[in-house]
Amino acid sequence: MMKVWFILVLALVAVKASYIPYPMAVPPVNISESLEKQTRIVNGNFAVLGQFPYFAQIFLTVDGFNSLCGGSIISNRWILTAAHCADGVSRFQIFVGSVEITKGTQYFFQEKYIHPNYNMYLNYDIALIRVNSTIIFTDYVKPITLPSIGELNQYEGYKPLIMGFGKLGDNQATSSRLKYAEVSVISNSQCEKSFGPAVIIPSTMCTVGLAGQNTCNGDSGGPVVYNNVQIGVISFVHSAGCQSGNPFGHVRVASLRQWILDVTGI
Repeated sequence: MMKVWFILVLALVAVKASYIPYPMAVPPVNISESLEKQTRIVNGNFAVLGQFPYFAQIFLTVDGFNSLCGGSIISNRWILTAAHCADGVSRFQIFVGSVEITKGTQYFFQEKYIHPNYNMYLNYDIALIRVNSTIIFTDYVKPITLPSIGELNQYEGYKPLIMGFGKLGDNQATSSRLKYAEVSVISNSQCEKSFGPAVIIPSTMCTVGLAGQNTCNGDSGGPVVYNNVQIGVISFVHSAGCQSGNPFGHVRVASLRQWILDVTGI
């Protein structure tokens, strides 16, 4: 069963990937705001086949509920995603090479690795899934490039892309076709005003939407990409909702690049 933490008065509302009931309280100390684990792209554009060949659809079952997350291909055996998409899950179906939901080539997982420091504040919200057979690369299926170890660029002010099959709005359904949007990276000090210091740590990266574009339920685990390099993993939104105008958070891939190398050799 997925972990649930309770800490007296204050609570963070955490939402698992699409279709899992919520709220699930993960109360932090020192902050009254809450966050939701991400699952969708709001006000984005529809992707075309081959535009994001590294994107992976991840379907999982937890406590009888079918759930949706995103991920990225980083080699012919490894998928990168969010820890909250893998925590407590023993079965994954992964589709690659398509911009349509549940379409493309299907793979199953062999083993998973969740970052050992993953916690209730959604710090280190990153996981690796090893698939049970070699992913065949084509024009529509290719690995994403990861930052170099020791990369110091904070990307503040940069405008990366986010992508996913998540909800189209707070009270809307998930998308049947892959969507993407351009967002803007903000400083951690600015993001901390919305979420507090327990949530926003050096390995967190925050973005804000442009013209109402942002992530939502179902987008969790998907890549944040700048110049064809994955700089983030989609992680959380504010409990006020995906369309609230608040920043949304990601794991900063460069900060955890050594862990990825240690687990995968990549």
